[in-house]
Amino acid sequence: MTTEATRKIPKVCHVTTPSGGSVALPTICSQETFDDAINFKFSENDVIIRTYPKSGTTWMMNIIYLITHHGKPIPGGTFLEDHFLFCETSGKERLLHHQGSPFRFFQTHIHADHMKFNKLSKYVCVVRNPKDVCVSFFHHTNALKDLYGVTEMDFVSYFQLFVEGKTDFGSYFDHVTAALSHRDDANILFILYEDMLADTRSAVLKVARFLGQDYLEQVQDEDVMKSVLEHSSFAAMFKNKEQLSHTTRDDVCAVIRKGIVGDWKSFMTQQQAGIIDEMTRKHELDHLWKDFQ
Repeated sequence: MTTEATRKIPKVCHVTTPSGGSVALPTICSQETFDDAINFKFSENDVIIRTYPKSGTTWMMNIIYLITHHGKPIPGGTFLEDHFLFCETSGKERLLHHQGSPFRFFQTHIHADHMKFNKLSKYVCVVRNPKDVCVSFFHHTNALKDLYGVTEMDFVSYFQLFVEGKTDFGSYFDHVTAALSHRDDANILFILYEDMLADTRSAVLKVARFLGQDYLEQVQDEDVMKSVLEHSSFAAMFKNKEQLSHTTRDDVCAVIRKGIVGDWKSFMTQQQAGIIDEMTRKHELDHLWKDFQ
């Protein structure tokens, strides 16, 4: 008999969406916090990072913080995620009273079609190749044993959950397809994780331009740009990983692992990779990575 101590299937919290459907969220969420998040009205000075999990959320948070603070990293003793409220766990009161200048920062993994949309807010959408997302999400789940209630989940089992859309936050493909439907909106910045890694300087300029002309001019100062690139590098983030998330335990940070492209090759069989490739084509997403084959 499988006990809680030896379970291989991650525990999740199922909530009802506005359309009457159901989606799985982490157990730190509830129907109440989900409803608070999807009904929250963002304002014109809000910046929302909206991603599917393990797609570069923390990296983008760090880049945006650095851009808006003249390249200076978060102060010692503070956490990056405290500056970017996680909408689906924060609750109504914390969302309402969140402060920030010049912007209030938020992050969410909630499906784009489930949340209220403000044409005056700024949304940053980072998308990553699904094969690397699957592998990174697998390690994330095993790293957060207390949250997911698993001992050591095997990749074969996790892969099946991922392709069936049964991980927390649901189907990667539905999530990204919904995000892509808004990619041409003026207040949305759509950026590939792989592009960020290939040319981080250009990515920083793109994000700064999106945030406003003042920030673009700041990062065009070579000293500021150098500081942004230095403190947003994976080497720097690994060194200061305790400041990235409250969930860092025993020198393992669940929100950052390798930060590379192609790590899926160390875990997936050709058959598994083929399954995801076929799903990517079916959802007409394969063109996103044509330059990274």
